[in-house]
Amino acid sequence: MAGVTDDTPTVPNRSRTNSNGVRLRCASASTGVALACLIAAVAMPALAEDYLSAVQQPLAQVLIDGNVTIPASEIQKHVSSRPGRPVDPVLVREDVRKLHDTRWFASVSQRVKPTDEGPVLIFTVVEKPILRKVGFKGNRKIKTRYLAALTGLQPDHAYDVLVNREAARRIEEYYRDEGFAFAKVTLEKGDSVRDREVIFKIEEGPKVRVVSVQFRGNTIASDGRLSTYLMTDKAGFDFLPFSNRLPFGGLYDPTTIPNDIAVLTKYYHDLGFFDVSISDQVNFSPDRAKVTIVYSINEGLRYRVRRIEYDGNRVLPTKELVRDRNLNEGEYFDRRGLDRDLNEIRESYGNLGRLYASVEAIPRFSETPGVADLIVRIDEDKPYIIRNIYVDIAGTHPHTKTNVIRNHFTVAPGSIANPREIRRSKSRIEGVPAFAATTGGAVKVDIQRVSSETQAGFRGQSPDTRGGVDVYIHDGEARRYRQDNPYLSRPAAEPQWSEPFDSAPEAQTNSRRPAISTARNNPFASSATREERPRPLDSFAAADDSTTGGPNDLELRPDNPFVGPPHQPMSIPYRESSPSWPATTSGATRQRSNFGATYDESHPFAAMETKPARPSSNDFATADFAPSINRVERGTPVMPVATTKPSTSNLNAFDARNDFAATDFEANTAAPSGIPTASTRNPFADAPLTASTTSAAPAVVSVPRQSAPSPTEPTVNTADATYTVSENPYSTVQQTGVGPFQERNPLFPPSPMGDPFRGALEEPGLVDLRVSAREAQTGRLMFGAAVNSNAGLVGNVVLEEQNFDLFRFPTSFSDITNGTAFRGGGQRFRLEAVPGTQVSRYTVSWQDPFIFDTNYSFGASGFYFQRFYEDWNEQRAGGRFNIGRQFSPFVSAGLISRVEEVELSDPSVPTPASLQEALGDNFLFTLGGVVRIDTRDNALNPTEGTSVELNYTQGISEYTYSQADIEAYQYYTLFSRPDGSGKQILSLRGQLGYSTDDTPIFERFFAGGFQTFRGFDFRGVGPREQGVSVGGDFLAIGTVQYQVPLLANDALAGVVFSDFGTLEPDVQIEDFRVSVGAGLRIQIPALGPVPLAFDFAYPIVKAPFDDQEIFSFYIGVQR
Repeated sequence: MAGVTDDTPTVPNRSRTNSNGVRLRCASASTGVALACLIAAVAMPALAEDYLSAVQQPLAQVLIDGNVTIPASEIQKHVSSRPGRPVDPVLVREDVRKLHDTRWFASVSQRVKPTDEGPVLIFTVVEKPILRKVGFKGNRKIKTRYLAALTGLQPDHAYDVLVNREAARRIEEYYRDEGFAFAKVTLEKGDSVRDREVIFKIEEGPKVRVVSVQFRGNTIASDGRLSTYLMTDKAGFDFLPFSNRLPFGGLYDPTTIPNDIAVLTKYYHDLGFFDVSISDQVNFSPDRAKVTIVYSINEGLRYRVRRIEYDGNRVLPTKELVRDRNLNEGEYFDRRGLDRDLNEIRESYGNLGRLYASVEAIPRFSETPGVADLIVRIDEDKPYIIRNIYVDIAGTHPHTKTNVIRNHFTVAPGSIANPREIRRSKSRIEGVPAFAATTGGAVKVDIQRVSSETQAGFRGQSPDTRGGVDVYIHDGEARRYRQDNPYLSRPAAEPQWSEPFDSAPEAQTNSRRPAISTARNNPFASSATREERPRPLDSFAAADDSTTGGPNDLELRPDNPFVGPPHQPMSIPYRESSPSWPATTSGATRQRSNFGATYDESHPFAAMETKPARPSSNDFATADFAPSINRVERGTPVMPVATTKPSTSNLNAFDARNDFAATDFEANTAAPSGIPTASTRNPFADAPLTASTTSAAPAVVSVPRQSAPSPTEPTVNTADATYTVSENPYSTVQQTGVGPFQERNPLFPPSPMGDPFRGALEEPGLVDLRVSAREAQTGRLMFGAAVNSNAGLVGNVVLEEQNFDLFRFPTSFSDITNGTAFRGGGQRFRLEAVPGTQVSRYTVSWQDPFIFDTNYSFGASGFYFQRFYEDWNEQRAGGRFNIGRQFSPFVSAGLISRVEEVELSDPSVPTPASLQEALGDNFLFTLGGVVRIDTRDNALNPTEGTSVELNYTQGISEYTYSQADIEAYQYYTLFSRPDGSGKQILSLRGQLGYSTDDTPIFERFFAGGFQTFRGFDFRGVGPREQGVSVGGDFLAIGTVQYQVPLLANDALAGVVFSDFGTLEPDVQIEDFRVSVGAGLRIQIPALGPVPLAFDFAYPIVKAPFDDQEIFSFYIGVQR
């Protein structure tokens, strides 16, 4: 103890005494701990020996101890440990947890007792008090058995006050959910530990319904339109007056009011009412059964956009960004227009492969009320190209081949990473029935950025996760692409909006590295203070803003300059070779460039005025080297991109080789001292390359041979192969850069994108696409029915397999039982029966959208058709073959061949000659083609866009007629509400057709009915012979229709229209017809996406022999 005191610093006596006391207690405690440890050390071996002995022996018994009222047999049901099995500590802990979960016991413990018969596992329990009775008082609207099931309380079970209180809360919440807003539940008994009964006292109150939602102060939108945004529901139907008195719907829920205010506030903010304030008032009726909610809106000023400024754009000029802008200076702020503008800018950068470019708009409010500026802040980042595309198909027994996914990609390894095309590829895959999300499947496309370390040590197809997942395109639209840019310094604090926009200090510009300029640190620096990007080299000096082929002109599948033929070095120009530079002066300063080389800051081009380079369509034409694009064989990895221009001698030397060298090469640059070439390091080599500036020959960079897959690499299991990720098999043209909509030779035609990396200040990055999909149920049995004024009543029965594989024959009986046979190829097989009162059709069809993994589709079908016309009966049986190709998202074409046996019978009497000639059997063999152009925003309910279809048919064999027709639709949105809803649509339709004189009667043009000419009966327009409609050889009809929504939710719309035109026996106009009318369109989601149509039309100009029909309609239901 003296030693402890001597070590204590000199302090007052009181403090020293306290300190000594503490030290004494610490010393005593330490002694006790040491003694306990000594005892444990002596005893532990014995205890451990007993436990190990017990664990190694099977249990003799499992006993329950401490139970008083609960039978041991009832407790044993929750115990998994059994006699005859060794003691399992994990299983014992699970048994204890299960016993606690019963809520019967206040505590549960376990121990193992050795006996002569063997170890005995004993669970010691302490029971909770027993519940004797459960009762409910005051419940009249909800039955007792529902409440009892809701609480879970039962007599002769454990009594727990906390459980009783939770049961009361649960009952009260249930009442509130059922619309009893004033319900109150208390515990008459069961709230005390001394009770042994639980009695719930319930005060139900009235069921409260919302009979009215009112708005005050709103001028920009009607009450009905604002109501469509509310979560609060009203009783009755919105489109039926006084229906709010009906006793269903509209249950009052006070928790929805804050959400309504938030949604309305956002609605006003999106329209530029940034000062809006909204309050609510809830008014109950005297009996508290009805409630009226009033939202008072103080809209405030609607802000106009005074000025829109762009900061950070260097690759794209400002005048390119403002072209076709939706939100312009001087207009009211509109979030929809701004979002479209920002998305268009993102797409422009995405077309250049700048995947992670970020574009955001920041408002800057001025001192003038109702006026704001917008600063569009752009971080262009750098271009990215796609290195690999990995596919993984999940499911219990995946049958789908990976090519089904690969064929739907519009990008390929070596393509620029265009986010629009990646999203489009994802949408195309989601459209494949095998992965339809609506039937339980899911498609995810993850974009993984390849880190610089991975690029430096590139080893074929093996992925490296160090880059991390930067983008997930799972939910329709990609989230923010751009992560923190290591080359950008962000401001430490939010900018002060009160500062003038051009108040930034002069920047210390760096003409070769603008990304790290101090001017970029200030997002509000004026264009005069920002650093300037050097003008592109002389070979690209002509590629200014006047050149054709900008980012908006990018084809869907840009020519791929990055993929060369297999086993050939891919040495292509990353940038055009530098011209001869003047010699540097002795006083020039030298700085480090992005590529690790040095350059001369005093070079005369360093201070050249910036003219942002725009990709030119003639870039490939001016280059003296262009790679070829060939199919990559299965298992051959797509090699990375070389980034320097090749030497002719070196290229010829490599052509004689069959593989890549595994050694590094020195890059000899042709530029003078101090000026870097396109690249002085190979990001794909295993070691850094050295740069020599003494040789004038351009450099050739080789890619090392692909290393063998690592034993630890993950494997991918699919229906057609099992491979590691480094063996990523590519067997389709989509995986070689050729893909849909792209020519094999990048020189013919030249890419409208040109060189997307021309003039870039740093090398392009690499990304991997990882597609994960889950198979869905693809077999369907559907039933439907429809009725219309043309075809009468028809039924519909469909048996369909949408993941069919005609060439996947069963190899064993298990292939049939597990569904592998004839499945997994993404083909479509369909059996359809459509019996009807006037028309019947039976069809079997098969179609492959990518026949033999090409960009062509092929289909074949057989059919039987029967129709009872007014003047004859017609039966058709035959087959149809078609081959087609989608050239772009809007243009497709195909070839069609028909082989039919047509039988006409039961003609009208007297029978005209043209009908008499066709009676009986007729053999029809035709060849034809079709071209479609479709830019509509929606195929079923379009509001904008154009649809054009051109058909040509040439008869062969028995009938050698020719027939051509073109049908076009055009849609315009003339007016909409400020929020974009309530679109008033003007639609125009025209059809022009011609057929030669030798066309049989059953192949002529007919008109009349709701699909062609309203106001006339089906086939009621056109030439007649002896009172029989015989069709015509010249058709010219048109439609003008205007649609106006009648309800705030756009579920009901009215139309006014006029149909006009003629059907003649030859090319002339003798009997011109005109009809006018009006109708309704009713959208009922439960009946499908096509609205119900009811039209009333009256012909004001007609031929005396035409048949009229005032009312026409269409109703369809399918499940």
